[in-house]
Amino acid sequence: MGIVLLYAPSGAPWRVRAERQILAAKNMISDDEVERALSYLVANADKDAQARAEAIYLAEWVRCERSRLTTEQTGISNAAARDIAESHPEYHAALDAYRAAVREDFRRRFLREAADAKLRAWQTQSSNNRAQRI
Repeated sequence: MGIVLLYAPSGAPWRVRAERQILAAKNMISDDEVERALSYLVANADKDAQARAEAIYLAEWVRCERSRLTTEQTGISNAAARDIAESHPEYHAALDAYRAAVREDFRRRFLREAADAKLRAWQTQSSNNRAQRI
């Protein structure tokens, strides 16, 4: 685990701190990783916004499709018309499109959050390094 002084007692605070610093140095996020995370966030902002807009739009489209299919049913109760509309293949196609859009939106959201978490961890590590130098 790095440099260990043989004459130091195992619980010596300065030894524990030195071992933590060595371990932290091994786990540091590199500047290249930070640059890649920033580049990802900038390069994919429009695509991420488009995926979010698509999911929102399709949510509304599913409601409109159900309403359209419900109003096509005449002479039956609203509950029966809604049941028929919700079992219609066009409604299922709308739901499938909505599911795909939400999946893509969340996939992109999680990738953005991962890049952001890496940036926040790097900021914390940099702050800790500056604090240790003081």
